[in-house]
Amino acid sequence: MQIQENQIAKQYLDAVDYVVKMGKCLAEEIHCAVLGESHYLTRFANNQVIQNVRKRDVQVVIQVQRNGQTGVASGNQLDRESLERLVQRAVLLAKYSPVESEPTPFSQPEIVSQVFGFDDASEFVSPEEMVQAVQQIVEEATSHSLQAAGACQLFLRDQVVANSQGVRLFGRQSCAKLHTVVMGEKGSGYAEQTDKSFGAMDPQKIAKIAIEKCLGNQNPISLEPGKYPVLLEPKAVGDLILSISNSFNPTHYHEGQSFLSGKMGYRVWDEKLSLTEDPLSKDGIPEAFDWDGQARKKVPLIQEGVANGLVYDIDTAKRYQQKSTGNGQFPIKKLQGMSGPTPTHLHLEAGKDSIEEMLKGMERGILVTRFHYIGMQNTKDLLLTGTTRDGTFLVENGQIKAPIYNLRFTQKLNEAFQSVTAVGSQTQLVSSWFGSTCRVPALSLKEFTFTEQLRH
Repeated sequence: MQIQENQIAKQYLDAVDYVVKMGKCLAEEIHCAVLGESHYLTRFANNQVIQNVRKRDVQVVIQVQRNGQTGVASGNQLDRESLERLVQRAVLLAKYSPVESEPTPFSQPEIVSQVFGFDDASEFVSPEEMVQAVQQIVEEATSHSLQAAGACQLFLRDQVVANSQGVRLFGRQSCAKLHTVVMGEKGSGYAEQTDKSFGAMDPQKIAKIAIEKCLGNQNPISLEPGKYPVLLEPKAVGDLILSISNSFNPTHYHEGQSFLSGKMGYRVWDEKLSLTEDPLSKDGIPEAFDWDGQARKKVPLIQEGVANGLVYDIDTAKRYQQKSTGNGQFPIKKLQGMSGPTPTHLHLEAGKDSIEEMLKGMERGILVTRFHYIGMQNTKDLLLTGTTRDGTFLVENGQIKAPIYNLRFTQKLNEAFQSVTAVGSQTQLVSSWFGSTCRVPALSLKEFTFTEQLRH
């Protein structure tokens, strides 16, 4: 992988080079990770901007190994004095840590793909430009006597990994997100867009979709809870897929906590569904390597409904005698007891049908714009609960008949995904609050269980 030099790259690489050089004198092995993050945020409500925030953080994590013991220290300064203290602290902590008979060795250098997950122009987007994007949504909402709220956000990430084995990597990612909830007197509508480039944001399109949803969602009617065919728009599908990403964690699998446990190689979903972890795809937010310094790899997780794979970091790869797929987490997450490797760049393969064709094929059912407050009740069965939000509609004879009050669902997702009637031809990139993304199409499902009507 060719490192593109810039001021930040030089600063971060100089820091890790210094740490590794110093660490080699004090420990058998040393690993250094630096994460720099910028977050630009313009928030709006009641048709006006209410917040404009910009912040920049940096985290440094140093791990050392000596005599079978591991020490970890973290900080947020890159000057040499601070880095020296961190290395010394990690060495000191190693002396008091348990002795491991076979500690996981740090990564060896390997070929890493050249990807372009960073949009250079996005780094220089001004607060005024973000406000202008928001203002376009506000103006459209105002022209329809509606209220708009939401946020325009930009995330910039710089990642450096280096160790005493010779790994030395620098990468950048950018992610722009624009979303809005448009509200009328008796209903609301929602739309969002995620892309690596702020310049790709289309406020007019987002406003148009949310306003149309809102205007169509006034004066909802009651619908009895029960089992209904559903047409899930891409945002709703993404909400579900992102909520089950831990199912592809190898520890959960081997401990019998995953819906895939004992079913590898068997059909678990409808043959129309294929799910892949694809961190290298230009259709997402590409990422070339993980926090272990391993190359990220494309991993088929579900192929035509058949359970096919899991994702691994260097620890789980060693434990279960597999190869790392490049899904190592930032070291701080490991220290905080996070669940381990999970897919973070999911892609659900598109089908052949437009949403209009999927709608026409529905005799009586429910169209869902998005889900909210999704919670996992049982990981073995993928039993989920949550609510619909910002646009739930009754469909009859292939046409939207009326908006309905939001519904709570309680559904074993495995069962729902075993009876897919159609898969959309167009996909949308959906992002989560914890940084993962998935590119997904719309889905028509034969049956989905709604257990409660909500009076809003």
